[in-house]
Amino acid sequence: MTFKWLSGTRRSMQRLGYCKAVLIFSDRARTSAGMIDIMRTELTKKYPLTSFKQKYCKWRKTLPNGGNRTQQDSEPIWDQMQYIYIFQYSSQSGWLSRLGFNEYVEYLPKKLQLIDSIYDPTNMGEVLSKALMDNMEKKSFEMISDKINPLSLTIQQQIYFLYNILVADGDFFIPFASSLLSNFGENSFSYLDVGEKLPKLIEIIGLIFSGAIYISDDRKQMDSLIRLKETVEKQINLPFDEKIERIGSGSRREQTNVPRLEWMLDMGLLKKVKNNKLESSLTYNLTKIGKIFIKELSQLYEKTLKFSYPEESLQNVLDNSFFSIINMSYFAGKAKPFSGNNVLSFLQDGYKIMKNAYGYCLFRPLLLLSNILALSKPNPLFLEYSHAVKLIESAYQKNPSQFHYTIDRFSTDYQVKIEQE
Repeated sequence: MTFKWLSGTRRSMQRLGYCKAVLIFSDRARTSAGMIDIMRTELTKKYPLTSFKQKYCKWRKTLPNGGNRTQQDSEPIWDQMQYIYIFQYSSQSGWLSRLGFNEYVEYLPKKLQLIDSIYDPTNMGEVLSKALMDNMEKKSFEMISDKINPLSLTIQQQIYFLYNILVADGDFFIPFASSLLSNFGENSFSYLDVGEKLPKLIEIIGLIFSGAIYISDDRKQMDSLIRLKETVEKQINLPFDEKIERIGSGSRREQTNVPRLEWMLDMGLLKKVKNNKLESSLTYNLTKIGKIFIKELSQLYEKTLKFSYPEESLQNVLDNSFFSIINMSYFAGKAKPFSGNNVLSFLQDGYKIMKNAYGYCLFRPLLLLSNILALSKPNPLFLEYSHAVKLIESAYQKNPSQFHYTIDRFSTDYQVKIEQE
């Protein structure tokens, strides 16, 4: 079945920015325990906050271990790095508890395939660590910065994470996002509102993939999806005063909805606004970018499901249309599709960054980086994977001495090598 779904999400996994920290610290740890210790040590170091102290104290008291903090004009407030960055971030949510460090480190960066089992960056992880983070950002997780908040994502990083989330979670994420657009549109909503729609959403996904169960692992995956639906339905049908998730428990719908909603906020698809009914609470709204992206992506995904096997539909969309949809949503259609035959010129900038000691580079990460760089130029361009594959095959036939490629060991991608002139 190969149903792309991150079934083990937890509320602790809200901030994609912490994946940057895992990559930054990857040369200091080779085990989960080691990485957890480093992350906890660095992110809980205390630093002084010298501005917005009154607002900070008021906000901090609403969090666990907020204490009885008071603001004194003559004294800075000392607190953990992660809390200060969270306070300065638009969401003001996503700090890591003691257990949260374990949950985050052991799951999200691995499931997004940014690091391997011994915490070395993968080829895809190196796109972020080598090309999309500058030295100032890397240092901001080791010493607090007043110039940059590493929990915020640049547009380049938003595109990068959006691609990788779709690769790992797309068969759930796309219907989830489509449900937000169809059910709420211009209106604001909370994670509880989204939770009310979750059973129907899971039912639809289950029907799509019910005919794609081939092996025992497929059955286990489908059973897990059904159990999620049953659990959420029970929580929804509880009497109001028994719905303990309303005061912050770890309910399954919270663990399913909140991370994805916060990822969407990180990636610019959602924003948080003040709740008109409860001033102290924030709700979500779709952004203009979010509406366009979700509409285009969900329509194409649904169309592809009609003529492809369900387990192939997501990859079909990613290979043929991802950057076109990015162009329409994030760049208002200003970029043009690459129309030349010299694909090496399109790949060159990314290749110089990504090639290994032997001169080879995995093609999907290279193409993602090359598109991100090309979209950022004054005359932006984009190139879809399916078309790029044809171009590299043609490039090899025309000049085999300058360009080499081979199938990778998993038979899912190419390894490419460009001979430098």
